[in-house]
Amino acid sequence: EYEERIAEAKERIAQEEIKKQEFAAQAVEVPRAKIDELAHAGIQHYSDGLVISCEVDRLTNENNILQRKLAHTKELYYNFKQANLNIA
Repeated sequence: EYEERIAEAKERIAQEEIKKQEFAAQAVEVPRAKIDELAHAGIQHYSDGLVISCEVDRLTNENNILQRKLAHTKELYYNFKQANLNIA
């Protein structure tokens, strides 16, 4: 009778140990999944930032070119206006 109780107690202890290990594995897995999710989101934001940065650089260069073209056109207009005013 005692041996039977001891065997049952050992079996319950073994089952509790298995449950404990399963819970520990789940506790590690949940944060890992969350970390992976956050890491992916961070990488995505960084990639989006790089794309935006490239677009800002492109628009800045385009704006600089347009500013130079505008300055050149104004200079041509000024020269044309001066040449035509002197003739008349």
